Amino acid sequence: MKKFILPLALGAVVALSSCGDGGGEESEAEEGDSTVVASTEVDLTGLREFDMSPYDLNVILYIPEKYYHDVEEQVDKFVQPVITHNEGEALWDITMPGDKNFHMIIEDWGDIEQTIAMEKQAHKDQGDIYEFVYNEEGDDYMLFSRVLKSDNTTLDPEDVKSLPNHHFYVVKQIDGYYITAKSYTMQDYYQVSARTMMNCARGMKSAKAN
Repeated sequence: MKKFILPLALGAVVALSSCGDGGGEESEAEEGDSTVVASTEVDLTGLREFDMSPYDLNVILYIPEKYYHDVEEQVDKFVQPVITHNEGEALWDITMPGDKNFHMIIEDWGDIEQTIAMEKQAHKDQGDIYEFVYNEEGDDYMLFSRVLKSDNTTLDPEDVKSLPNHHFYVVKQIDGYYITAKSYTMQDYYQVSARTMMNCARGMKSAKAN
């Protein structure tokens, strides 16, 4: 059974099945978009909570629920993320051991407003190099394809969806601070991997409530 939460609600924690696609009603797409989804639900199937407070970020993030077997103790344990964070910086680099398709960057902007529209404007500024196709979109998230224009002369939108050129961007306002999460831009991802990371980020909430 799939498990869902509202973005600002306190979520239930553990679900053992693999991640599925998030649902949502389609609305009329903007020019250049393929599908714009206005969904208020977050699919947390196969994800678990991870407290970022020890890393100077007071949020609960969701990460893939994966295990390894501790031979010495003869018990199964959670696979822990690898978090790179320099003290005094507002940037966190997050990966999962053994999963090259999970790599996100979280940034704390303080009270400096961040929006999806601002990120899309940044995409327009790269318009000479890339074409962006927005597959899913809501007030605080988007899942999109980024294709080099020189590589996109013969591809239709359905072809683009099947290629490893997907990314995500999420912006949350937590405890009065703007927190953004996005896929690592120096790598491309298949849509299922980008969506999994997007759902992990969309589930972010304040650690103060725990």
